[in-house]
Amino acid sequence: MVEKKIDTYHNAFLFIKESLISIYDEQESTSIAKIFLEDTLSIGSYEIFLYPEHRIDQLAQSKILTGTEKLAQGIPVQYVTGITEFVGLPFIVTPDVLIPRPETEELLWWIVADQEGEEVCIVDIGTGSGCLAVTLSKMLTKANIFAFDISHNALTIAKRNAEHNQVKVHFFHDNILNPSSELNKLSCQVIVSNPPYVTIKEQQQMHQNVLKFEPHLALFVPNEDPLQFYNAICQYAAKSTRPKTTVYLEINELFGSETVNIFQQKGFTTEIRKDINGKERMIKAVKEQNCDLP
Repeated sequence: MVEKKIDTYHNAFLFIKESLISIYDEQESTSIAKIFLEDTLSIGSYEIFLYPEHRIDQLAQSKILTGTEKLAQGIPVQYVTGITEFVGLPFIVTPDVLIPRPETEELLWWIVADQEGEEVCIVDIGTGSGCLAVTLSKMLTKANIFAFDISHNALTIAKRNAEHNQVKVHFFHDNILNPSSELNKLSCQVIVSNPPYVTIKEQQQMHQNVLKFEPHLALFVPNEDPLQFYNAICQYAAKSTRPKTTVYLEINELFGSETVNIFQQKGFTTEIRKDINGKERMIKAVKEQNCDLP
């Protein structure tokens, strides 16, 4: 029965898709099946449909079976394959890091458009997989990139991604919420971050595969203090001795005006942008001169 179901591209595709239909809708099941087969068989998704009767060997069938069992448990396909793409670059991902999202790509392009060709120091706060830091290092060849995270396991993945993409990033372990953070010794004119910003009460609106398998440390903040990371980042940026310190952040759409207000109160000029879905998801804050802290 197994061989009958997954002995060809077409049959394998149907087998995976039908295994997922109980937990995903039609469109997502189709997308996951294509992504999984692309990686497992090292083919383009078009080949599934162009050569539907192409036969699959026993070793590949075994990999498809094992992987599909994991997918049917709700494990994200990126964790099953162990790799994903971010603006076309390959990134290793494990449950120790968030899977990069399209919204973060939009933030990346904003930074690149502003900073291209500049000799700048950039620090990525809460780097996770390193998707921002590594891609910025790849695209902004004159930039000096620093990145840190509270998770040692995440840093291990980020370092592997820097090596895999052949870029130089200075990684270190730290916590922006720690008042005595070593980060205070580092002053960069560009600060980027996609910090945790999902409140606990928003969990009920999230897909189970995110809740069960992606790292809560990188996702959630307390209901009573949802902007704690933005406050800490603003405090850090306000201390910068660099001229025209610029901060780029991904934000929670529910707290756009509140996040902007944090920076405006410290003398930053701010700009908020909507993502491709029309949600307020990014801000840019610029400090023209030093801001006095209380």
